[in-house]
Amino acid sequence: MPGWDAYRKLVGGDTDDRALFVEMQKSEPALMAAVFENGKRSRDDLLESRLQRVTQWQPNIVNAMSSPSLGSCAAMLFLGSIEEMEPSDAVTGAISILVQRPPLREHLQRNTGRKAVRRLGIAWVLNCPNKSETAINSRLMVIGMLNLEDALALPLAIVAGGSEYAQLSPTMKALATVTIGQLGNRSHVAQLEPLLNDPTVYMTASQENLPGAPAGTVQVRDVALVVLLHFTDQSPADYGYIASQQIQARSFTISPFGADGDKRRAQAIAKWRAWRAEHPDGEKAAAAKDARRTE
Repeated sequence: MPGWDAYRKLVGGDTDDRALFVEMQKSEPALMAAVFENGKRSRDDLLESRLQRVTQWQPNIVNAMSSPSLGSCAAMLFLGSIEEMEPSDAVTGAISILVQRPPLREHLQRNTGRKAVRRLGIAWVLNCPNKSETAINSRLMVIGMLNLEDALALPLAIVAGGSEYAQLSPTMKALATVTIGQLGNRSHVAQLEPLLNDPTVYMTASQENLPGAPAGTVQVRDVALVVLLHFTDQSPADYGYIASQQIQARSFTISPFGADGDKRRAQAIAKWRAWRAEHPDGEKAAAAKDARRTE
């Protein structure tokens, strides 16, 4: 069947994987054939046109109040993941919306649906050919919204600053750090610590935005330190971040320092490093405990 080699490489080839691929072929035979058998029309245009119809699907009497078929939705996800395609920001954004709706969402949630669909969703997050900031932002949002712990390789690669992501803005690096904070654990502490040396400005905050916090800027290293403190069950307020907290499972508030910000940041980071030096063995044990908790 057209696309099988690419699908098997991306997702796998067990019984459930094969069954999902057959559903995709039954639901989108013309699209799959056009993409993999060199149709005359641009494969990217075909995907965008079909995806638009799928995302605009409205349950009504004509379609028996149903959602789009799982096969159609999975096909969109698959075609947005492969190197043969060049999905636009619009396509990537539409897919990020599609995965948060039935029928994909219930299968992408951990331990609630078909593993083949979850593997396909993670494959899209990690392999989408579009590396624009808009597309990366969409994928980071999906990781957090759907609790895709297995896709943390993307934000971890971003904070590591590899060549593929070296030109991303401080905003993307900060968002990647927050995503790791949402779903990661103490085993990721060492990967975030290098960000404590990053003074680039992530955002400007004011007292109106964060009551009780001084006006000033939030830097990438502020975000990293607040997440590190969250991982190690410490209070950001004890380090000078008086209004910083994890307000819910998927977001943090990061309070700025005032006019003497760099001096206070240096003090906070020095305090963190002193704490780390005092807890080398406990850190490993806690990381193992956190890892078991997420299994």
